[in-house]
Amino acid sequence: MNMKSINKIAALLMTAAAIFAVNSCDSNGSGTEDQKDETVEIKISSITSSENSASVSGTVKVGKDVPAGTAIGIEYSANEAFPINDRTKVKINADSEGKFTEEIKNLNSDTDYYARTYVCKDGKTYDYGTPQKFHTAKATTGGGDEGGEHQGENNVVVTIDKIEGYVSEILITVSVSENPAGAKYGLQISSESDFDAQYTAETLFTPDASLKTTLGVKNLTVGATYYTKAYCTLNGKTNWSQASSFTVQPDPVTSTVGISQPYVHQIGPRGRISADITWPENDAGYEFGAQISKTESFEYPVYKGKYYMNTTDDQSRYSVSYPTLLSPSTTYYARNYMDNNGKVTYSDVVSFKTEDLPVLSKKENVSSKTVEITVVLSDMEWVTLVTKKDFAEEIKYGLEISTDGTNFTDKVYEDTNIALSNSLDGYAGRITTPEVLTPNTKYYFRAFYTMNGGARIYQATAAGNFTTTE
Repeated sequence: MNMKSINKIAALLMTAAAIFAVNSCDSNGSGTEDQKDETVEIKISSITSSENSASVSGTVKVGKDVPAGTAIGIEYSANEAFPINDRTKVKINADSEGKFTEEIKNLNSDTDYYARTYVCKDGKTYDYGTPQKFHTAKATTGGGDEGGEHQGENNVVVTIDKIEGYVSEILITVSVSENPAGAKYGLQISSESDFDAQYTAETLFTPDASLKTTLGVKNLTVGATYYTKAYCTLNGKTNWSQASSFTVQPDPVTSTVGISQPYVHQIGPRGRISADITWPENDAGYEFGAQISKTESFEYPVYKGKYYMNTTDDQSRYSVSYPTLLSPSTTYYARNYMDNNGKVTYSDVVSFKTEDLPVLSKKENVSSKTVEITVVLSDMEWVTLVTKKDFAEEIKYGLEISTDGTNFTDKVYEDTNIALSNSLDGYAGRITTPEVLTPNTKYYFRAFYTMNGGARIYQATAAGNFTTTE
């Protein structure tokens, strides 16, 4: 295969992390009272478009407790607002590795479109990802020197099958229907949809035994949109493929030279991030730091801190502390960065989960038909957090009493909204059950909390038991 370097090309790989909004859908949801992993992460990695169609590729990651019947897919529209009468859904069918490629057909040529992911788990609410814009190619009747009318036939059909890659190299796969003697093949790429010659680059190729060719193209501009079409010239006549477009995306970030991945040490709602850093001899214009986000895309970081040479942890790593700003029982993502005079590179991403809110319970004054129990939120660090006015989570505390100490299936009493008041240990709520207990019977109790009306989160330290009296 003959290849030559082509200037100004790359690949469309649009990435997204699912960020959610509200609508309605038709799937079934279910839940238990145990803490679950119900996350569904969909990422669009590329959108390759032609005149009247587009191919959307990406990955799906589904948590172990996602309800059966959860609907996932791609929604597209020519209107960025996705009005209800101008949007179409395409169901995602991922393979065993979570990869998918879905086709969008019957599009208008030379038109802006928007695609976004969706998830529906509860039968009535849609969670949408960030819309990704793509543009279909202009309708074309050919390009370059088509040679006019000549004797002889050219029945070779040329097709651009796939465009993938990043700015370091874009891979364009072209197939032909046959490879007759004397045929010449080429690929044309331009920053103009009408293939204006001022910005056009071209390379020749030869199909292999499978009638396919993959061309590697480098040195294009990140963020720019390009148009490409392939051709076959035979007997003086040129047949063109349908034009396709793609947008150049930067290479995925990898661990940088100079800074390691972050080491996260969680202390209640606060914590410390550390890094191994190789400082340059002249650090003028350099900045080393850390970021924390609720999403792997780091679109909206909740924290950004800077490393200093004189601040280290107990393992002699450079460290930075983050304040009381994280939610309990929540997964976060952290990465380090190196800013070299405006050129920013990032380390590998690590994830960590914040601690549960500690809840302790103790019995008091057991009688034959009632019991008085105190629920104590004992960790003063989290107490500081839950009393902050700017804390975003709505937290409620509750208590269950059952004759079954294993699964609490036979509950005789529960309180789902215990009022807390200040105490020496932290914050405590005291409840007295109505007369629902049986004398001379062993009961079990456990405390829990909920965030924003979600599943009950139970604490190992909250379990206890008592036996009623005569």
